[in-house]
Amino acid sequence: ALNAASTIPQTFPSLKAGQTYASQSVLATGKWRKLSVTQSGIYRLTYEDIVKLGVNPAKVQVYGYGGKLLSEDFSKGDYMDDLPPVPLWKVTGSDGVFNSGDYLLFYAQGPVSWSPNSNYSLLTRTRNHYSDKAYYFLGERAEGSMQAQRTNTTLTPNRTVSTYTDLLLHEKELINMGELVKNSGTGRELYGEDLYTNPRQSFSFTVDDIDTTALSTLLIEAAAYNSATSYANVHVNGVRMSPLSMAGLNTANSQNYTYGSSSSRTITFRPTSPTVKVDVEYMPYGNASTPRAYLNFIQLNLRRPLKATNTPFTFRDPGSVEVGGVATFQLAQASSNTLVFDVTDPVGMTLMEGNLEGSTFRFVASTATLREYACVNLDGNIPKPAIEGSVPNQNIHTHQPDMVIIVPPAFREQALRLAQAHTDMDGLSVLLVTPEQVYNEFSSGTPDATAYRRMMKLFYDRATNEAELPDYLLLFGGGVYDNRMVSSAFANSSLKSNRLLTYQSMESLDGTLSFVTDDYFGFLDDDEGANLATARLDIGIGRFPVHTVQQAKDVVDKTLNYMKNKRKGPWKNRLLYLADDGDGNTHTSQAESLASSVEIIFPQFMVNRIYVDAYKKISQASGLTIPDGSNHFLELLDMGLLMVNYTGHGSTTEWAEEKILTQRM
Repeated sequence: ALNAASTIPQTFPSLKAGQTYASQSVLATGKWRKLSVTQSGIYRLTYEDIVKLGVNPAKVQVYGYGGKLLSEDFSKGDYMDDLPPVPLWKVTGSDGVFNSGDYLLFYAQGPVSWSPNSNYSLLTRTRNHYSDKAYYFLGERAEGSMQAQRTNTTLTPNRTVSTYTDLLLHEKELINMGELVKNSGTGRELYGEDLYTNPRQSFSFTVDDIDTTALSTLLIEAAAYNSATSYANVHVNGVRMSPLSMAGLNTANSQNYTYGSSSSRTITFRPTSPTVKVDVEYMPYGNASTPRAYLNFIQLNLRRPLKATNTPFTFRDPGSVEVGGVATFQLAQASSNTLVFDVTDPVGMTLMEGNLEGSTFRFVASTATLREYACVNLDGNIPKPAIEGSVPNQNIHTHQPDMVIIVPPAFREQALRLAQAHTDMDGLSVLLVTPEQVYNEFSSGTPDATAYRRMMKLFYDRATNEAELPDYLLLFGGGVYDNRMVSSAFANSSLKSNRLLTYQSMESLDGTLSFVTDDYFGFLDDDEGANLATARLDIGIGRFPVHTVQQAKDVVDKTLNYMKNKRKGPWKNRLLYLADDGDGNTHTSQAESLASSVEIIFPQFMVNRIYVDAYKKISQASGLTIPDGSNHFLELLDMGLLMVNYTGHGSTTEWAEEKILTQRM
């Protein structure tokens, strides 16, 4: 029966990662509300909030791990299955009972995370390029709320820490260089301010209590597209620093698929005032017909005195990290209502116990590794998470399907038709899930393409024999390179609700090295993910790149007709290998290798070829075309083809510079 699958009576550990899976999701029963935050930090929910949301205050529990980008490398073994409970700190009145007027605190990980370099001299950001929000779930815990534990140490300190490194970020996500330069958006990197149109721009960071005696570090990055090396002068508080240097490109060659050259600089400086002013002046050189230059980001590591404030903040001290290190952390302007939590483990928050002497709070902790702390003033302004709404019960964890279809709700009816056909005709157990359901159980509710892969890995790891292994994944919906759809090309798009995520390469400026692939979701072994070129597919993967209900119906109709084999004819034996030109004849050679192999191994197929090099090129206002080749392609499509295999350059809107296939055809 559709969606029917056996319940797994036990869990099976992943061979290398040591991963153990829950037998069922915590979302399977009970009432649930989804919460969201946009930044990491301490958040509060009042007793009244909890009651209003229909949750038992005595058993209230926050679940999840927030919005940090999931690791793509499965060998790290750092994945948290389903939704772990988050330690809470309940602030009660004099009666010691959690009731009216009280509130709870919890730590939430936002969509931007920071990590140190090898010598802890610089912390840099990693943005979750799938989501600008991080999500948690509010529900109940049968055993009662999980209270944060207290941490104390008997270690002897060998240093005192009274300052910390604060982390500031300026980054706007506005454009994709490939989209602007050659209408060929690609990769996960987006850029911000236009430095070519507005070459002189200033960026100010005001920190009232910045430490002017200590060195601070700035990391800046920009990218440019021009025919000669161009520069961006950088001044910090009026002092000229080393410029950014962006290499020139062969912009006159239409076969050049490099969309920009990037440059970054790490700058160490000593602040002179509470305001750090960064001036950027772009110096264009070259004669490209459409020159471009954009700022990517400015990151700052600033030293500040460690003191309590009216709003919660996080702190860390990279400079104190050493083997065997133990430090006394000294927090000024504290009071009896000042709390410090260790939040190094986002799902293992603990309260740091210490001593308050006057207005100075001191606690001792190991600095053998870099620790992250959060300070909160109970008398101050503590933010609340946003309430996103209720979450229906779900339980993907109990299934072990042959085929999974990830489908937006708008296309579910059509996906059900297809699933039923596979059940009736192929004997497959088919599981339909929405993308949000996948995120809820496999990425803490936060959109992340790795959640699709993690779901399939659960089914893969838990199989006890070959028959239980998953066989297929169908992505029933289109996607774009800008998964958050925040850039100018997609910000106003009407397709946001009906798309599925895509895996985009980190490389975003070189069109020959940048890529999108759905194969990523099928690399399910414990040692895969770090190098996709060496990974091997464990399941069959397909995608219906549909954006409307009508498109969904059309593609299912065609698929069912094919499965039912009602339209017989020579088209079922007709194949087409189509190849682009250029690049030393690489694409034609690759296509010919495939075509000739099929002719030898499967002589029953009629192999057709359309190679761009074989046709006369005509120059038109829109560029070069091959009318004879395009007409031949359309004729073959009208006659019917079992398969079309294209090898060559392309974009989201067309195949090849000669526009063999476009969205308008």
